[in-house]
Amino acid sequence: MSSPRELEAALHALGHPHRVPLSEWPGDLTGLDLPGLYAYWVNAAGAADLACGLEAQVSAGRVYVGQAGGTQWPSGKRSRTTLRSRIGRNHLGGNIRGSTFRHTLAATLRVVLGIQADAERLLGDGEALLTEWIKEHLEVAVFPFEDRDALNDLEINVLRRLDPPLNLNHVIRTDVRRRLSAIRRMLRRSLKGQE
Repeated sequence: MSSPRELEAALHALGHPHRVPLSEWPGDLTGLDLPGLYAYWVNAAGAADLACGLEAQVSAGRVYVGQAGGTQWPSGKRSRTTLRSRIGRNHLGGNIRGSTFRHTLAATLRVVLGIQADAERLLGDGEALLTEWIKEHLEVAVFPFEDRDALNDLEINVLRRLDPPLNLNHVIRTDVRRRLSAIRRMLRRSLKGQE
C-alpha cells in the first residue's frame, strides 16, 4: 500500500508537473531508470484531434496516467519495466500490440490520421504516423517511485483523484469513456479481420 504522503507527492508531480515534449524525449527528466508513474498532456491542436475522434469535448491538458514497473498482483510477479523503457520503447518506439496507450490513440485518431489496420497490425506507415502525432502533440511528466509492490495501489489512487479522460480502468464511467471503449473495440475487430 502507498502512503498518503506518497500520494500527495505523486499528485504534485503529475498535477503541476515539469513536462517534456515527446519530440525532445527524454529531455531533462530524471529518475527514468526507476519504476513509477507518468502522465501525458496534450496541446490544443492534439485535443481537437482527440475530440474529433471521440465525438466529444477534449480539452488541452492531462489526458492519461499510467505506471511502469509495478508488481503484478495477485501473482506477485516482479516487473523489470522502468519509466524509460515504458515511455521510450513501448509508447514512442513500439506498436499498438505492446502499448495500451498507443492502442487507445490509434483507435481515437484512426480517421484523423487515415490509419488502416489488418489482422495483425496497423498498415503502411500507420505506426509512424501515430508516433509523429505523439511527438507533435504530447508532453510527459514522470514520478519515479521505487516501491514496485505499492505502485499499483498508488496508480489507482492517483487515477481516482486526477481522473484523466483517456484512462478506462479505476475511474468513473463517462460518456467519453464509453465512446472510447467502443472505438477501441472497433479497432480490435479490425485487427482480427472482422471489419
